[in-house]
Amino acid sequence: MGCVDDIMNLASEHLDSFDLLGLQLVDIHQMLEFVFGNAYFIFNRRLYLQLVGLFMGCKPSPIGAIVRMYTFERRSVYTDVHYLPVVERIYGRYVDDAAAVVKSLEQAQALFDSIAQQDPDKRIQWEIDFPETEEEFTPFLGTQIRIGDDGEVQHKYYR
Repeated sequence: MGCVDDIMNLASEHLDSFDLLGLQLVDIHQMLEFVFGNAYFIFNRRLYLQLVGLFMGCKPSPIGAIVRMYTFERRSVYTDVHYLPVVERIYGRYVDDAAAVVKSLEQAQALFDSIAQQDPDKRIQWEIDFPETEEEFTPFLGTQIRIGDDGEVQHKYYR
């Protein structure tokens, strides 16, 4: 499972920052494999085993998704000199929703394609909302955002 490997790689890089409560990384690896590999749910009175993706009702799933996406970003937008100016300005992500300040839809597509190309399973698909006019706001995580002519970021609640 890719996200378990990504979590373990990140944990091993920062092992001196963790208190593993007497456990070894191999123990945590086995626990995560068990938890993520046994995600059952009921739909229409039938029991299913989730085979693709992470079950969001499981407490470690959001951190697994965050680390997985970070791994893809780390191999693309955080290291590619073409995208570093964009990332340095404004790039943010919350689990699997991301936002960046770019000048065109084509730049946005290229930025997010560079991240998606890192996914060996080819499951990442970005839906890009790009304003057609400078007056339009773009929805992002319960808000609407717009950058004015003066470069000021304007926002309002999204309903």
